[in-house]
Amino acid sequence: MSVPRAMLPQQQPPPPRRPQSGYSGGGGTRYRQEAAFSAQHLEDARYLAHTWRRVKEECENLRNTGVDPSSLYYHQSAVHPSLLDFEPFDLEKWWGRRLYNRLTSGTT
Repeated sequence: MSVPRAMLPQQQPPPPRRPQSGYSGGGGTRYRQEAAFSAQHLEDARYLAHTWRRVKEECENLRNTGVDPSSLYYHQSAVHPSLLDFEPFDLEKWWGRRLYNRLTSGTT
């Protein structure tokens, strides 16, 4: 598992967008229904926002002391309890197996 690096304030990722579903009806009307988020999703989002805020504060504190934060190496020693049993998913391996199975079984 890789360790997250602190980003400079000008390199901040864009804010997350809420997923939405809907369709365009006739007559120029549009129906839009927003998806509801699970409690687990909201807890994870709060944790990430809190952690990112701490990293940004550390970068600002370093900048105020005259240290260049672009070379900052950030390591979080405490692991969030919900991530204790986390195992990374190898998407490339999964796609490779899926493609191989589709090619050898003759389905498209």
